[in-house]
Amino acid sequence: MLKLAALIFFLIPTVLLSQELNCRVIINAQAIQSSDPSTISEMEITFSEFLNNTKWTSDQFKVEERINCNIVITLTDASDPALGQYQASVQVLSSRPVYNTNHETILLNFGDRDWVFEYVNSQPIIYNENSFIDNLSSLLSYYALVIIGLDYDSFGRLRGEPYFNLAWRVVTNAQNTGFMGWDQFNSIRNRLVSREFIECSNETHKRGQLSISLTRHGSFFGKS
Repeated sequence: MLKLAALIFFLIPTVLLSQELNCRVIINAQAIQSSDPSTISEMEITFSEFLNNTKWTSDQFKVEERINCNIVITLTDASDPALGQYQASVQVLSSRPVYNTNHETILLNFGDRDWVFEYVNSQPIIYNENSFIDNLSSLLSYYALVIIGLDYDSFGRLRGEPYFNLAWRVVTNAQNTGFMGWDQFNSIRNRLVSREFIECSNETHKRGQLSISLTRHGSFFGKS
């Protein structure tokens, strides 16, 4: 009987479940003369694992349903690896397949020039939706939630709203910390969220275009 049960178990098709993101993090440290390659490699792995292993929603994703995204972090010469202090210019991209085609459209393509964060080897990164822990966790969490919100919204208007609200909470928690980009007064392009951009992203996806470029100044997202 046990052998029969075991046989039935192995014959039942299994569905591999995963978290929401399939995010690749690339760190360019060419501008830093004293950077340790092992530290940069660990940063890439740690940042990727945080983004890809955190459970951002209550939904179940199959492996093939994960949201493809890339975060390219270019460290500037203002960074001081010896003190674990970094400044960077960052490009964030996310995409999703166009239904019934082999193509993907880019939902998000945004350059953020105001990344300032601290990192030392083996440092844990923790997401807490109710409080500011450090700028690194806030930056990564914010873009993870925006990426997920845009993906959900591309399937139906306002479906991404819960994740934009969580992203807005990250902004609110970080606004009084003094770090650049979290409010509308201390950066040319801030991180506040607008339905206008969301609708533009959705329309671009529907048309099957392969890119969307954010060229206007002012808010990346402005709460509407």
